[in-house]
Amino acid sequence: MMISTIRARILMITTCAVVGCLATAAAATYALVSANTTRSIEENMQAVLSGNTLAVERWVDAKARAVAATAQDITPGDPHEVIKHMKSADGFQITQAGWLDKSFVSTVTDLPANYDPTARPWFTAGMAAGHPTLTQPYGDSVTGIPYVSFVAPMVRDGGTAGVVAGAVTLDGIRDVVKSVHPTPASLGFVVNA
Repeated sequence: MMISTIRARILMITTCAVVGCLATAAAATYALVSANTTRSIEENMQAVLSGNTLAVERWVDAKARAVAATAQDITPGDPHEVIKHMKSADGFQITQAGWLDKSFVSTVTDLPANYDPTARPWFTAGMAAGHPTLTQPYGDSVTGIPYVSFVAPMVRDGGTAGVVAGAVTLDGIRDVVKSVHPTPASLGFVVNA
């Protein structure tokens, strides 16, 4: 069928032009809205990531500072009960200090009679690092529950006299990471380098 009249041809050209303009406008609008939405989502996720990273870093820093401060102040035998204070004030499940002569103080009351702090992972990690650090996960000597410890060496007269440790269960770490929940369908997890 041919369009034979001028009126029909003008109507067809006009209709095609309007439909083409509307399609072009719709495509351009979709592209702009999609790009802006994607950018907004990326900026929001970056802000959430930065905020949660900062929260975890502050938590780690606060624990490390508490252990380092205790390592500076504690004396053999802990007559001022600094270890108990560190546990209650800083939220560690277990706090302890061990000296090179194998003496120790701990908030754990049921340690075996032959307990040797110098053989424990928290002690060896603190001695090896020579500065405040975080241990690899290890099993508790009594319960076997996995812990990580914030440790700091006790430096006295230029030498290391022992190590102070504040332990947190891996469940405690999991709870901190679990609080990273930017959307209802998201989750947080920890990976190494």
